[in-house]
Amino acid sequence: MRIETHSKYVKLSYGALRRIAAIFMKAFLVKKTSDFENIPKEGGAVIAMNHQSFFDFLTVAAVAPRNIHFLAAEKFFESKYWRILMIATGQIRVDRKADDKTKALQGVHTHLKAKTLVGIFPEGTRSHLKDEMLKAFTGVAKFALENNVPIIPIGIIGTHEVMAKGDKKPKIKKVVEIHVGKPMYFEKYKGMQDNKEICTFVTERVMLEIAKLSGKTYPHIESPMHNDFVDKKIALIDLDGTLTKEQTQGLFIKHLRNNNLISRMDLTMIYIWFTLYKLGLVSNPKKALQFVLKKFVNKDVSVINNHVDNFYNNTFDKNLYNQSLTLGNQLKEENYYTILTSAAVQPIVKKFAEKLNFDHYISTELEVVDGRLTGKIKGGEHHGLRKVHALVNYFENNKINPKNIIAISDHHSDIPLLKYANYAISVNPNKKLLKYSNQNNIPVLYLNNDELFQHIKLNIINK
Repeated sequence: MRIETHSKYVKLSYGALRRIAAIFMKAFLVKKTSDFENIPKEGGAVIAMNHQSFFDFLTVAAVAPRNIHFLAAEKFFESKYWRILMIATGQIRVDRKADDKTKALQGVHTHLKAKTLVGIFPEGTRSHLKDEMLKAFTGVAKFALENNVPIIPIGIIGTHEVMAKGDKKPKIKKVVEIHVGKPMYFEKYKGMQDNKEICTFVTERVMLEIAKLSGKTYPHIESPMHNDFVDKKIALIDLDGTLTKEQTQGLFIKHLRNNNLISRMDLTMIYIWFTLYKLGLVSNPKKALQFVLKKFVNKDVSVINNHVDNFYNNTFDKNLYNQSLTLGNQLKEENYYTILTSAAVQPIVKKFAEKLNFDHYISTELEVVDGRLTGKIKGGEHHGLRKVHALVNYFENNKINPKNIIAISDHHSDIPLLKYANYAISVNPNKKLLKYSNQNNIPVLYLNNDELFQHIKLNIINK
């Protein structure tokens, strides 16, 4: 296919044209952009937008941080004015009147498998309505579910005033706003692209997000699945370094050493790895965890649970910040659904979540077969972006529609979590998180008392 044969040419030519166009767009048309960091730096994704003007494609393509390959009608490829631009930027041709759209579908799948971005206007055509979106086609859902990629909603404001449907000439007005929403993950429905009800539901969820971002309405909700979802205010709180003074997993390893379950050499190697992780020199403490898990191969699950109980009873009062004992209950009194998040293993995180009265927890799961530990991790560490995936899947599985999300953490590995939230707080941040927080106007608190809840109450709850 063309995009395979000329991928390097397209990438270079598109990148150059995008940068040139961005200068004009930002100078004369685009007044405001927000949250473009929600578009991942790498990997495939479907970019879904409302559609009211030819300038939707031009403005978003120009100011986006990566090349976006849009589904474009055949008329643009047949136009002497647009054809060269379509080919040079690798846009995906859609013959709208053709019965067989196999080539267009292949183009989408090829791009997504190549981990590039595909842009789609779910409404299919420009809306002639200023404040209301047209009913969407379900292709946006089918592409995402078949290729197991996130959908990133974008709301576009003002292009209708620049050049509405039916206008002969554009009006040069610096009025356009482009707002990027948080990635929407639908892994629960992976491979269900032929299920009409699921695709309708996913499409409607995406369109409702686009409506919020664009300040429009989407009055075409049909799927009864929406009725099953309950709105909840969410508080996502990291464990280690946020509620506790030290790494719980590190303290647990020390407990195991005191009980002669790991060797002195193992303990030395584990501490070296944890130190590198804490300093931000390695991305996650996976190798340190492997030193520990090998000691529990073929052991009954109750063995590690008993060790966690003993460890917890010996460290509970010593390791917690003062506000940790009351924070969960304080937030629940304000109708927040509280979730303890950690890359630590499930037995540890579960114990702390129960004792601190959290509603739920997200942690790294240990693989268990017939009641015995295999020494392996189930599904990978809940670390970085994987933690966000786990949360989104939990919300989908439990029919929770998250609202007003607060995320609190001390470590730079939780930056994806802080981005996911509506309101982020850095608590006792490490160097990388402190830098990110300062650059993104995220409040930074250094805690050893109840200052955290006072901040939440003053800046979030009472507003």
